[in-house]
Order: sequence, then C-alpha cells, then structure tokens
Amino acid sequence: NDFKRIPKRVYERFYSAADAAGKNVAPDHLDLDSWYDKLLFDAERSGLRLHAAYFRPGDDQVSFSVSNDRYALWADAANQFFTLTEVHLPREFSNVSVQTSDDNLLGNTLRYQRKTAQPIQSGVRPSQYEKEPVSAAAQAQRIDIIKLWPYLSQNNNKDGTTQVALGDFALWLRVLLLQPDFAEAHEPVNRQAISLRDSFNPETGFPEKLFPATTDSLFMQRYFTGHAALALLQHSAAMDDAASLSVANAALKWLANKYPASNKDHFHPTLAPWHTFAIAAQYQLNGASPHLATLFSMSDQLIHLQSEPEFPGRFFTEKGPNFGSPNVVRDALSTLALMASLDIAIDLGDRKRQKQYRKAIWLALDNLRSLQYDHGVVTNFDQPMKAVGALRFRHNDERIRLDGVVFGAEVFERAAIMIQNGRL
Repeated sequence: NDFKRIPKRVYERFYSAADAAGKNVAPDHLDLDSWYDKLLFDAERSGLRLHAAYFRPGDDQVSFSVSNDRYALWADAANQFFTLTEVHLPREFSNVSVQTSDDNLLGNTLRYQRKTAQPIQSGVRPSQYEKEPVSAAAQAQRIDIIKLWPYLSQNNNKDGTTQVALGDFALWLRVLLLQPDFAEAHEPVNRQAISLRDSFNPETGFPEKLFPATTDSLFMQRYFTGHAALALLQHSAAMDDAASLSVANAALKWLANKYPASNKDHFHPTLAPWHTFAIAAQYQLNGASPHLATLFSMSDQLIHLQSEPEFPGRFFTEKGPNFGSPNVVRDALSTLALMASLDIAIDLGDRKRQKQYRKAIWLALDNLRSLQYDHGVVTNFDQPMKAVGALRFRHNDERIRLDGVVFGAEVFERAAIMIQNGRL
C-alpha cells in the first residue's frame, strides 16, 4: 500500500462484574446478586466513587451521589457512570439522576433517561436482541413485514402446491418475535413455533422444505437447521417455552451426530455462522452447551480462511476446498460468528482463543470497512448519496445486496458494544 495505516486505538481492558471475567476478580464479600454491589464495584474500578443511592419502592427514578477521581472532564465521568447504569440497573428504573461531588462540595445534578428501561411483562423474559427502544415508524415497518412475509416466502410448485423453505419459516418466527407486543399476541407466535417444532424428527432432522415436508438438498437441510434451532431458542427465551428449548437442543444434537466437527470435511463457511449462532444462543439460555467444542472448531477454521496477503481480513483462500467466491454476506456473518465465540471464550477464561479471535475480528472489521461506500466513490449510482454507507458485494463487484448491508451494520454495532464493554 502507498499510504500509512492508521494505528489502532489501544483500549484499557475492563471486565464488568456483570460478566464472568469480572466476577472472577470481585472480592468475596461482594453480593453478585445485588445490582447496587455490582454497580459500586464497577464504578470504583472506573475511577468513580459511588457514595449512596436513593429511591422509593415503585418509583421509576433512582438518584446517586457520585464523585470523580480519574476523569479530567465530568462529561466523561458521567458518560462512564450512565453506561454502567445501563448494564446494572433493574429495567424498571427509567430515569437516573446524579448529584456530583468534588472535594466534599456538591456540584451539578445530572439527569439521564435510560435506553433499555421498560416495564417487565409477567412471564416474559426480556429479549437480549432488543438493545434500543423501537420508534413508531420502525414498529409500523415491522408490522408491514409480518403481514407480507408469508407471501414473500412461499414457493408455488408446478403441481399447484405451496411450499415454504425451512429457513424462511424459521426466520418468520424470528420476525414475529420482533413485534412490539408479541407477548400479547402470543397465539400466532406460538402457533408458528409449534409448526416448526412438529416438523422435526429426531432421526432425520428438519426437512429442507415444509408443506409438504421434503428434502432435495442435504446441504440446504443442514444450513436451515441452524436457522431453525436459533429461532426456537429465541422463542424459548422470549416466551419461556420448554418445548422449543427441547427441540432446539435435539436439533443441535442431530447436527453434532450427523456432521461431527472432528471431521474437517464437514466444515463450510456458509454453514458455520448459523450453527455457531444457535450454539451461542443455547449457551446463553442454558448457561452451558455440550457443543462448545464444535463452536470453537468452526471459528478456528473460519480464521484459517483469513490467510490471503492481499485481503487478510476476508474469509476466503484459494488453498484447500473450493467454498465459492468471497462476498460481503459471508464476511459479515463469519465476523459475527467470531464475536459470539469471543464472548464465550472470555466467559470461560480461554486467553489463547481470546487473543486469536480478537486479532481475526479486527482484520475482519478492516476488510468490511474497505467495502463500505464513502462520499466521492458512488458516482456510478443513479442516486449516489443513497449509496453512501452501504457495502459493496465484493471488492471488484459494485453491487449492493441488502443482506450484506444489514449484516455489515450488525457487525459494526456489535463491535462498538464490545469495545465499550472492554471485550474487543
């Protein structure tokens, strides 16, 4: 290259008491079931002193008295403290106020409205996939998608029958779970989950297509099984549904028996991400998974694809099996798979894999950023400004594919969160 690479910013590692790595360094007298103890511990390690908290039972506001021992600007100190409240405070607290204190002198009172606070519905677990409040426009768009989805996903056969791909049906369930009030409209959600569960056979697995159930491609059957297991795990997490959890666990066991990770011929970069997402979701929901060796094996093999000198962050190599041409969708999904694996490696204290995955993720982020359109390089499009921010399909293919942009955006968002939490 004829330009200098900008050095990467070095972030100080910080492991929160909300994570396994942070809990390992917490003192014995700390009550890890108490949100106040965890917030106090993280605040003090961040250079903040938390003197007291005040709230009345039933209120949605909590007040703190905080002093700053580290930050030159109170703006930075407040940002750090409010970030910690997002991590530790119960979800019923929607408003936070901070009485600042310096050298025992009271300063300004800062107020903050939390992003994650919302009332907890009885019997429904908060979805880990909702990170921000959903706007009215986004809710309306989701509802339109839900109404239209059955017509978009079905395939009309020559004999007049209508089939739906297993992956489309599983994705439909995940779309339904995005409804603003899916718990109140639980009947169609559960009906979708029941239909998906009923299509699974412990001996033959899920079929590739539904209504009627048929399998023409073993590759697509295996590909869609990861989607289906993930959808059922998300349904179980959202609705506390034991049946969905049971079938998802059985589907992952079926994959492990039919396509053991010990046989490297079973690896394919198209299949690995969705299988990884499902195992990671099982780990998050159960607190454990019997398939972590498979998850790490797939992630390690994804890293082996990043060996091309000209494109070091791309998940493609001409050595070994032909997995098809590289593209932004594969690169983004593979990066998300490594991020999920890194989170688990951190939880387990696997420092060797942490180092490997972080290095691979940073290379992958550089690769994805190189595919993103900036001002001045979009003149070939009819409406150039609308292409800014999108990701091209590959370095020598200027097409923009919606799924590549969506998964790419998810990668950048996830990376920002992991950096903020000291995990990347």
